[in-house]
Amino acid sequence: MQRSKKDALIRLFSALIPAFIFTNTLGIFITLLFPSAKTEGLSYVLTFAFLFYSALVMWIFHTPYIKTIAIVLGLGITLTGGGSYLIYQD
Repeated sequence: MQRSKKDALIRLFSALIPAFIFTNTLGIFITLLFPSAKTEGLSYVLTFAFLFYSALVMWIFHTPYIKTIAIVLGLGITLTGGGSYLIYQD
C-alpha cells in the first residue's frame, strides 16, 4: 500500500505533538496513582515514558488507518489527563 506525503506528514505530526502529550499525561497519572519517594518515582516514570513513547511512535507509523491513531491518542490524552485532574483535586 502506497502512502501519500500528506499521510506521512499527519503521522509525523501525530508522533511529535499528541504522542508526546499522551506520554506526559500518562507519566503524571502514574505518578499520582502510585505515590512513592520523589526521586524514585521520577526515575521510574522517566524510564517508562521513554519506552512507552518509543513504542507509541513505532505503532503510529505501523497502523494503517489515521482515524485509529487519532482516536487512540485522543482517548488516551483525555482519560489520563482527566484521571490526573480528578486524583489531584483537593
